[in-house]
Amino acid sequence: MEKSYQGAMRIDLARDAVTKEYIGYCVTSVDPEKQGEIESIYVDKDYRLSGIGDSLMTRALGWLETVTVKKTILGVAEGNEGVFAFYRRHDFYPRVTVLMHKPEIGVETER
Repeated sequence: MEKSYQGAMRIDLARDAVTKEYIGYCVTSVDPEKQGEIESIYVDKDYRLSGIGDSLMTRALGWLETVTVKKTILGVAEGNEGVFAFYRRHDFYPRVTVLMHKPEIGVETER
């Protein structure tokens, strides 16, 4: 939410036309330096592979074009690499892999 106060944020929702239940969303933001980010995109498992994710992504990227961002990024959590093909269809490619150190729980270190 902090980005929405200092920059801009957009939330697109997808809803089943029959049940009226929400089945997907895409949260997109722009920070003060004009960097766009696909913060989160989700489609309910029963509705995947039906074009809803593509529609949400197309809307988000279209909005980012209207606000003239310098670049657009998104993050993919470890274990979710299966989504790379989806993102490639929208011209996103891996550029950097960030590794995080996870200290062992219960082990104290001397300083």
